[in-house]
Amino acid sequence: MTGIPASIALQEIAHGRVAATGVMGPEQAFEPEAFFGELARRRIAIERSWSWVVLEEARVEAFEAQPDCVEGQKSPSVGAEEH
Repeated sequence: MTGIPASIALQEIAHGRVAATGVMGPEQAFEPEAFFGELARRRIAIERSWSWVVLEEARVEAFEAQPDCVEGQKSPSVGAEEH
């Protein structure tokens, strides 16, 4: 599964559908609609969900607002900054 995006990228380059040259991220070199279309053609579905971000931010803010939050104590979210 991890080789499929690289395969798509190489096929796009080989067919001359990438005009950009030099060092850059894939989001700058490839058209997103075409790239996701190629994934869909291979029956790979991509879903995007943003609701967890809002909930996680609210949870961290609520934790940070607690008066007993002491320096060095971690919030309940994974990878959150220390307080």
